[in-house]
Amino acid sequence: MKKLFLLSGIFLVILNSISLLIFDNYSIFNNLLVSTSVLITTVLLFLSANKKNADGYRIALSFIYSFLGIIKIIIAFNSKSNFRENYAIIWILIIVFIEIILLYLIEYMNKHVKN
Repeated sequence: MKKLFLLSGIFLVILNSISLLIFDNYSIFNNLLVSTSVLITTVLLFLSANKKNADGYRIALSFIYSFLGIIKIIIAFNSKSNFRENYAIIWILIIVFIEIILLYLIEYMNKHVKN
């Protein structure tokens, strides 16, 4: 399962790079933003799969990270083509911050909450 996350992330980054070559109106900035979003989601999925959490936590985190990853890709794809006054970057950073908090919250709950 861990290798599947890594391979799918690498495949999506390569597919995104190929789409930059095919489509003329797809900017390099949006390409980098989408690729970064895919890589961050891939790393978080890999980290959550490697943790020694309960299976329910891992399954829930994989669904949440996948859903939020799709949201980040949609936001990055539809963002402005420059860095200045780009609110899409702020939204992506907020989502990444929420994902990291979820990872640490699940780890804390797994250590301190006993059945």
